[in-house]
Amino acid sequence: MKFCLTTDTTELIINLHKKIKFFSVIAKHLETSIEYRIKFIGITAVNLAVIFVF
Repeated sequence: MKFCLTTDTTELIINLHKKIKFFSVIAKHLETSIEYRIKFIGITAVNLAVIFVF
């Protein structure tokens, strides 16, 4: 009984770890895409400002 419990727990922990890894990868992707978007918007805003000023 105890052995079954430990294997189940181990599997659960492994599955949780996989899910956490998966979500962290997705989060990282979102983070980078948001960063790029902010940079892109910033560059566009600067270009528009330059066009507007000159």
